[in-house]
Amino acid sequence: MSPFWQALSGILIISFIPVVGVISLWLSKKTLSRYTHLLVSFAVGALLGNAIIHLLPEVFTEAERTEIVPFLVIAGILLFYLLEQFLRWHHSHEQPETAKAQSIATMSIFGDSVHNFLDGLLIAGSFIVDPRLGWSTVLAVILHEIPQEIADIGILFYAKWPTKKILIANILSGLIAGAGVLVGFIANNTFEAFAPYSLALTAGGFIYIACTDLIPDLHQHGAESTKERLIQFCMLLLGLGLFAIL
Repeated sequence: MSPFWQALSGILIISFIPVVGVISLWLSKKTLSRYTHLLVSFAVGALLGNAIIHLLPEVFTEAERTEIVPFLVIAGILLFYLLEQFLRWHHSHEQPETAKAQSIATMSIFGDSVHNFLDGLLIAGSFIVDPRLGWSTVLAVILHEIPQEIADIGILFYAKWPTKKILIANILSGLIAGAGVLVGFIANNTFEAFAPYSLALTAGGFIYIACTDLIPDLHQHGAESTKERLIQFCMLLLGLGLFAIL
């Protein structure tokens, strides 16, 4: 099998990771509805862990002009701010809490889609060099995608998306990595220098979602007792911890 088709096979495997999480959502939806904010706490930790522990170190390792990385992170935060303003205007006919939840969900899918596209570029480059390196890269992507998908499911569940819609949105977001593979093989090394800077924008977006949307919501609608607050904090640490060890 050619490196191109091997890369697409790897992307297909990655794209169906959300099925596992959504099946668990399907089987225990009533139970999970009681623990929405625990999922959101985990999502906060996962988004911050992904941005700070994974994405930013990779940017500083791969980027040639590291001095512009902080400005790109700020640009990513501002980009997601403008996107949220547009989405809230788009959902202005809905109740304020519903509009906010819908905009968070859409931004999460958007940010994850950009990340998946860059994963596709990375996988394409790995298979071009050596198929064995390509499959090891696919495995690494799978390992860091699992906690990210759990975080995404928690955010979409918080936005009260139907289970079927959550499943379709996550699979389509994963398939965007296929577009990254296609572009990677067509352009070969053209986008190699650009990809790290795109990761900086993505990191800024994830930081924005975690710090300006999800954490304030936990303060406003989260735990009422000290025990529940400690559990929420432990879930946040769990999200961070998973990205620290992957």
